Amino acid sequence: MIKCEQQRVEENNWVIELLHDRGTHNHTLIVYPVGHRGVSGLSQGVKEVVREMNDAQAPKPKNIMVAIKNKFPDEHPNMRHIYNFKEKMRREGSEGRNVAEQMLHLAREHDYINWVSCSDRTSKVINRAFLAHPAMVEVLRTYPLVIGLDSAYKTNKYGFPFLEIVGVTPTK
Repeated sequence: MIKCEQQRVEENNWVIELLHDRGTHNHTLIVYPVGHRGVSGLSQGVKEVVREMNDAQAPKPKNIMVAIKNKFPDEHPNMRHIYNFKEKMRREGSEGRNVAEQMLHLAREHDYINWVSCSDRTSKVINRAFLAHPAMVEVLRTYPLVIGLDSAYKTNKYGFPFLEIVGVTPTK
């Protein structure tokens, strides 16, 4: 903490004077071996724990935080560090693709049946997209009698309607 004194000299001018004799810290300085965790983020060991738990699809970041506190009691990360590192891992996994490109990439990678319609060949604006899991296509071919279509209130984050198709089969 640095103590300063300000005075108004003229109508629009101020003078700030540093008071050397009165300024003191209220605690001793803390020395970290690698750097302050609030500035430098997570250590390599903590990053590995986050990566392992993320790959194991841990339900919530607060569960990851509990595991970090149990495994590394001397480290003091906060939730923002975990969220930021998870976002960094997600961006690295998408290899520079935007959200729509990543969705289509994953659909093709997992053999989804997909159809995408763009406004024209030069534009990257998607007008329509259809994705279906291959197993669900087989179920539809086997039991084509009952299909429910519902897009009344479902929208994506851009406000476009989201159509969910639900099929009913006579099996358990």
